[in-house]
Amino acid sequence: MLVSLGACQSAPTQLGQSFAVSAARDRFAAAHREQAVHFERQGALADARREWQIVNALAPGRVDVVDTLSRLDAEIGRQYAEHLAAAKRARAKGRDQAARSELLRAVALRPDSDEAVDELRAVEAKIAYARLDAQPRVARGAVSEVDVYTAAQPAVRDAPSAKPTDTPRVAGAKATRAATTDSAASIDARIQQGTTALSNKDYAAALAIFTQLEKSAGGARPEIKRYVARAHRGIADTHYERGVSAFRSGEYEQAVAEFKTALAHAPDHHKARFYLSSAESLRKP
Repeated sequence: MLVSLGACQSAPTQLGQSFAVSAARDRFAAAHREQAVHFERQGALADARREWQIVNALAPGRVDVVDTLSRLDAEIGRQYAEHLAAAKRARAKGRDQAARSELLRAVALRPDSDEAVDELRAVEAKIAYARLDAQPRVARGAVSEVDVYTAAQPAVRDAPSAKPTDTPRVAGAKATRAATTDSAASIDARIQQGTTALSNKDYAAALAIFTQLEKSAGGARPEIKRYVARAHRGIADTHYERGVSAFRSGEYEQAVAEFKTALAHAPDHHKARFYLSSAESLRKP
């Protein structure tokens, strides 16, 4: 009798708890449904799809939810393919900024797409290198005809007699040797400037110096390539640290930009890649 009475008293409690859980689940589903509709109206299809997946998990088997997810998957696939194709066409025409814009849209639709991410990384690296190439180039190491002529003049002008003792070809050869010696000394001086910039963590200046040297004397000075890599890594680490700071402050758009810049300089920067995927999923549409 006491057992039966206890069972009767516990049944309403269990039923009430079940209703409470069901009501809470319905409220959560309604909130995520509303958020999904909002994202879709804003054109943020990947975010809308994520919200509908949550709704489907809270209320599984709803035909309207399943149909909506299928429709979104198809639309995301269509738009992704369009943006990726447009980016490849733009790259083929040398329109790197346009390609970058298309790839950003493709990655926003499918953040886990290796193809789009790799394309974006290649384009951003090309844009970054183009900015470096646009900088004034000095100490390229080549000896021009003007250099030879200018170097030859003092030898002729300061000769003891009015008549030059060397033929033009001999004078030119001497001037070329002198200019080459000066060029080697100039390269050493530029390397010293670059290593000083690295020590001072002025990685952008170091990269500009060593990139120019790599083009003019990279074959003769293999250490220059290592300095270029160190400068790229230093810039990548700087942008990574800025990205982490922005991420922790909730500034996800800024964090995404910083992490992408870091990866453009150091594609193997695994921490930047990890944070980038998180920042992209959290930024507002």
